[in-house]
Amino acid sequence: MAFYPSLRNTVASMLASICLATTVHAQGVPPLFGDTEVEQTVRTFATPIWLAAGLKPEDVHIILVNSPELNSFVAGGQNIFVYTGMLERSDNPLQVAGVLAHETGHIADGHLVRGDQDMEDASYTMLLATVLSAVAAAGARDPSVLIPALGLGEDMGIRSYLAFSRAKEASADEAGMSYLEKAQLSPRGLLEFMQKIQVEDGVPLTGDQKFMVDHPPTPDRVQAIIQGVGRSHYADKQVPPEWNELYARMKAKLIGYLQPDFALKKYSRADTSIAGRYGRSVALWRLGQIEPAVELIDQLIALEPKNPYFYQAKAQMLFENGRVADSITPFKQAAALAPKNTEEIHTEYAQALLEVDDPANLAVAIDQLNIANKADAHSSAVHRFFAVAYGRQGHEALAKLELAEEAVLDGRPKTARRMASDAMRQLPAGSREWLRAQDLIAASLSQQKHGHDPEDSAGVHFSVGPTSDSRNGIFGPGTSGFAQRP
Repeated sequence: MAFYPSLRNTVASMLASICLATTVHAQGVPPLFGDTEVEQTVRTFATPIWLAAGLKPEDVHIILVNSPELNSFVAGGQNIFVYTGMLERSDNPLQVAGVLAHETGHIADGHLVRGDQDMEDASYTMLLATVLSAVAAAGARDPSVLIPALGLGEDMGIRSYLAFSRAKEASADEAGMSYLEKAQLSPRGLLEFMQKIQVEDGVPLTGDQKFMVDHPPTPDRVQAIIQGVGRSHYADKQVPPEWNELYARMKAKLIGYLQPDFALKKYSRADTSIAGRYGRSVALWRLGQIEPAVELIDQLIALEPKNPYFYQAKAQMLFENGRVADSITPFKQAAALAPKNTEEIHTEYAQALLEVDDPANLAVAIDQLNIANKADAHSSAVHRFFAVAYGRQGHEALAKLELAEEAVLDGRPKTARRMASDAMRQLPAGSREWLRAQDLIAASLSQQKHGHDPEDSAGVHFSVGPTSDSRNGIFGPGTSGFAQRP
């Protein structure tokens, strides 16, 4: 098997990477979701910054977090977690680019160190949970809570760590502005967004409180960025015109999904722009008005017949309303037009093919899953659907192998070991699949050794339905299985 890259840093390094959080809640981990269009739009804004920082864009991963918080962070290597709240509450592409420049500063300046490979096969959801648990511990202002999370021995150690973290944040601001300058982008977006955070912060921290946070005081950061804007040769430069359209569509889609009632007011019938009609269509679908939603999407398809996201939206709307057979054609069209090295659309197309339960569809579904798996090796939904397809073909050993892979990604080591062991007994000794099963057993033992052993009671079944992932597609509810990737 191809080993997945490590997604775990030391917890201290992950906590250091939290850059824009104002409040972190310990009540639960917000769900991740996959949406290729949103991810590709964010990547468009970030790519010149990554190139300016000397990073390879294909090595940087954007992970979307469905949460209203003004937040983003980097963790586990070149993984940038972007909250929907940050995207929704931004005002223009430059603000998004500014946030991404700061995060790039963390990556390029080496603020993240790789851990001891104890979560080689972790999922993005597991990584997010680990990061947020550390942040929640820090937010408790209680050294006895923070010590286990950070591995620090005393209150003074915590204070020293947080001071180091504050230095990293200031450094990331400075580095981000230097990358914006090199990319010939204005740093005003970063300034504007930090001013938003300053408003969110409310009353500044004083006294001892000032030293029990892992970021410099926001007013200090704002003042430093103001000076950076004053030095920039591109402070007043506008973004490329196409960025504004990409941004408008992304924001309309997010608002339509997350705030459908508000979206119908914001994107009224009088708004005939593509972004306006897009947001209205998504909102109508979210409110159960499927026919007018599809009618609007069909209008957009007629305007842009090579836009994969409009076909995808139509297919998802039909699928989610029980019209699975009708969704196959638009899914096929979306998959044919999907950007290279993306996973979500191919996974959704494969799921729809499997839902129809026609043996003639199995080979095509497997082909689509192979494309998806090549694009994103961290998607446990892909392996769940592989298991469904192989199970229906009668390849029980291969199905169990895929379920083992899914379980490793989901952090269920007992299930992973059971599935992999069963598969090994049915596979030719020494074959590629047999060796892959052996690797999965080793990965599950590593997870269990390091305490990643939650309640683990999943069994084997070969039906299409909800996966165990917590990454939901932007259109799909938790029961759909769409883009539910770790």
